Amino acid sequence: MPHTQGPWETGARMTRVEILPKGWNMPMCIADCDAAHAPKLEAEKVANARLIAAAPELLLACKCALADLEGILPTLGDEDESPAAWQTMHELKIAITKAEGK
Repeated sequence: MPHTQGPWETGARMTRVEILPKGWNMPMCIADCDAAHAPKLEAEKVANARLIAAAPELLLACKCALADLEGILPTLGDEDESPAAWQTMHELKIAITKAEGK
């Protein structure tokens, strides 16, 4: 696993939004802000930091969901019989590949 293992935490200070991988002493800064920024922009940066902080758990959840679907693959039939399940497996594979940089 080349990325820093989770869980990660988020934090918001007056001047920046940051994520802090567990065990790190120094935060990974997401965005510097100042008082002139609109509250909407600030909320967006906090939401982005939370999403990034959840990335390790989301990747694991995608891998587990894919394994579960692949485990029941024989009962699904072909793509014409269960197109939603096959589409979900396809989307999970794309997301996992993207997250792992492959």
